[in-house]
Amino acid sequence: MAWPAPKKDTKTFYCKLVLSKTSVFLMALLLSNSLVRGQLPEINPRTSKAPEKTVVPLESSRLKSEAGPWTSFLGNHRNGNSDETGLNLDWNARKPAVLWRVPLGGGYSSLVIAEGRLWTMATHLANDFVVCFDARSGKKLWSTLAAPTYIDHQKQASGPRSTPTYHEGKLYCLLPAGDLLCLNAISGEILWKVNIFEISGAPRQEEQTLYYWGMSASPLIEGDLVILQPGGDNNNSVIAVNKDTGKLVWGAGNDPPGYGSPIVIDTLDQRQIIVPTGSSVLSLNPEKGSLLWRIVWGNKYHCNCATPV
Repeated sequence: MAWPAPKKDTKTFYCKLVLSKTSVFLMALLLSNSLVRGQLPEINPRTSKAPEKTVVPLESSRLKSEAGPWTSFLGNHRNGNSDETGLNLDWNARKPAVLWRVPLGGGYSSLVIAEGRLWTMATHLANDFVVCFDARSGKKLWSTLAAPTYIDHQKQASGPRSTPTYHEGKLYCLLPAGDLLCLNAISGEILWKVNIFEISGAPRQEEQTLYYWGMSASPLIEGDLVILQPGGDNNNSVIAVNKDTGKLVWGAGNDPPGYGSPIVIDTLDQRQIIVPTGSSVLSLNPEKGSLLWRIVWGNKYHCNCATPV
């Protein structure tokens, strides 16, 4: 599909690809609904006045040609830490160069990058799409229709909430109404698609409460499994599906869904999946989904939003 040319009075999202001293770095500037006429916000990290400095842009000839992958929400380790070294941490003294900027569309999806490509999700008109760009040039390589655009009961916003996960040439994307897609990351072809409410028997949360804003947790790949949390009270709060087929492997827990994303850790000789649900933090055995421990944590709206680190 072809994205229409941006108009001056449309609300837009922008992707900035920026260069650091030793690597290509990505930054997504998500503009608020109040921003109009395609204006980018001016970012001022300091509130107090300081003497003006001479800003020296970094030259592309001094930079590494490619950065390492950033394969899921909050990076490869899902904790916001990059494996890159020697990054430019003082953008006041050494301003990163803008390589490209493109209008994208609405939503909350972050960015993932691997093999010289960048993927994200966005809403356009009445549908949500998975979109792929060339990371160096910003050229759109493909866009794949994923699902109708989701709007919550309170009509606060539309579009995807979670971030795609890249793994071994495939892209795993969870949409707000529970549609889980596995795509060929190079071509954008849909390899399989399931709805996590339908395969798990978990109730659709928008039918249970007005205080629900769509599936937001980004998929976690653990071995041959994709870990998700539809939320339910019949051992289906958290589920695992086969990464190659989408078939349900196990379910666990009896909590409503949270908005933070699951992570995996190794501690005390035990590999654990840590899931922030709507009312607790769960630790599960990855292979069988058996409960290791549970800590009650939440509020009356079941709105746990933070991802464990």
